[in-house]
Amino acid sequence: ITFWVMKEWLAIHGATKDDVVMLRYHGGEWLRLPTKAIGENITHFEFTAETPSFSIFAIAITVPVRVMETGVEGYVFDNATGKPIKGVRIIALSKVITSVRTEATTDDMGHYSLSLTPGSYVLVVLANGYADVSAEVSLALGEVKRVDFKLEKALAEFSEDWYGVKFEIAILGNLTWKIGDNTSIKASVTVGDTGGNQKIEFRQLTLELAEANVKVSVPINLATSIGGTVFSKPISIEVLDGFDLHAPGETKGYSLQVILEGSVIDKFSIEWPGSTFKTVSVSIYAPESPVSVEFTAPSKVKIGDEFDVKFRFRNEGKHPISDLRVSLSLPFGTSAIGPIETTVKVVNPKEAAEAVFRLRAENATTSLITVTYSYRTLWGYVVLEPLKTLRSITITKIPVSLTISAEPREVTVGEEVVVKGSISPAMSKTIELVIKRPDGTTDTQTTTSTPDGSFGFRIKLDKEGEWSFTARFAEDLTHEEAVSQSVNIVALPVKTVLTIQAPSMVSVGEEFVVSGKLTRLDTGAGLAGKKVELYINSSKTSETTSNATGDYSFKIRIESIGKYTLRVYFSGDGFLPSEVVTTVVVEAPKASAITWSVVVIVLGVLGLGIGLYMYRRRRL
Repeated sequence: ITFWVMKEWLAIHGATKDDVVMLRYHGGEWLRLPTKAIGENITHFEFTAETPSFSIFAIAITVPVRVMETGVEGYVFDNATGKPIKGVRIIALSKVITSVRTEATTDDMGHYSLSLTPGSYVLVVLANGYADVSAEVSLALGEVKRVDFKLEKALAEFSEDWYGVKFEIAILGNLTWKIGDNTSIKASVTVGDTGGNQKIEFRQLTLELAEANVKVSVPINLATSIGGTVFSKPISIEVLDGFDLHAPGETKGYSLQVILEGSVIDKFSIEWPGSTFKTVSVSIYAPESPVSVEFTAPSKVKIGDEFDVKFRFRNEGKHPISDLRVSLSLPFGTSAIGPIETTVKVVNPKEAAEAVFRLRAENATTSLITVTYSYRTLWGYVVLEPLKTLRSITITKIPVSLTISAEPREVTVGEEVVVKGSISPAMSKTIELVIKRPDGTTDTQTTTSTPDGSFGFRIKLDKEGEWSFTARFAEDLTHEEAVSQSVNIVALPVKTVLTIQAPSMVSVGEEFVVSGKLTRLDTGAGLAGKKVELYINSSKTSETTSNATGDYSFKIRIESIGKYTLRVYFSGDGFLPSEVVTTVVVEAPKASAITWSVVVIVLGVLGLGIGLYMYRRRRL
């Protein structure tokens, strides 16, 4: 059979594991079985026993049970773990006869027992590493009371002696503090021995951080002539003032001064002042910066644009911040419209403050937006974020557009066209007109637009074909380059007019003149220096050049009788071709003057003869 026995039960009865035995009820009596210990844990011993059969069993110890007539007994445990504490001194101080002291020490199981006479006592529990405690108990004759204690670990404990009075100061709680919080630690004062003095009085306990401005004084004003715990209570400490050099996120060590003041009245009724000064190391942590920053601004603007750079500062902490100062470093290529620095007095927890700066883009560039801001924490530390770069902003030149038109759209060579246009935005700027001729060559002219942005050019078209015009604005420090759409104009050749003058009849071999004039149809002006060709019956006979007034002439002879077509032709030469046609009749050569006279005389004689003849016949 395997079974377990509580260590506490054995300790109460003053037994050990070797005293444990398993009993078997058989034949009207209890029989002892072979029993041995085989293991243990924190609270129990494990045993095994051998039995020949099933029965009724009982667990017993082989030592007689001690019976305490009057007294106290109990256990001392660690309050956090529940484990028993060994070696703790338990002192019973009589409240009637102060010189009577009875003392016991806890065993491995944390158990103690004290045999006392009837009366009232103060039980003082003294343990290294733990805060000392006490309890009062009253015992009647034959009364045994159980008094258990749960002790708390002490972060610091100091054993003091004022004129024979021995007492302990214990500090409990958390010694890592956060700035801005109300922290709490527990302090206790326990007297273990009055040293034959009449009374000890504790007036005030002070906790102070000398490096900061943290100080708490707690009045005690309690006295005892017996002993025990005279003071034990939590003390609230506001960790705030005096940390203005403690940066957020930083942990520093400080010395907590523990100052206890009081007095001792000795057995001769003489009062002696008592004072204790001790230090405890504490760690103090400053919370991280509780401010988050949001930023909005355009990533791209153009020269002349006005825009806002906005910051939103949100207090993410539990405490207000003050004196929020925001300073914008003016981005290169911009100017400020108004102040570039602002201050917000207070930003409460979970609230936000805005800082808005208005700027104007002045020069084309890419610049960084940089801000410096600072604020004061609740504990006075000035948090500074210098020259915090958020992102860049690009400032572009002002876009420019050009429009042009040309009139008339169709002209003849030598005429002028007017190219008009405008620049937007309207301004007075140099405008270049690129002229592309029909042969592919280019030329440029420049002009200056008027303040309303309009401009114009007059161009004489001296070549036949399609002309192309494009306006261009070269970029400057402020404006982008701009090129207009092209406008095309067709230059047609000028129509020409040829006139011709020639005799309608000539004799064979007779020299005669063919003349005329070459003129422009549009103006009637003669065309000088132009080649004019003469064709007789489709055959080119001669060519000549017009003179300064456009006149031309040919001297020709035709050696055969007949009717001839004369055609004068102009091939163009930058103008439209033209021609003119006339006809001439060529006859045989004419008789001389003598021959014609003879003919006239002969005809005259014949006429006279015929007349006489007719006269005679009439008379007959």
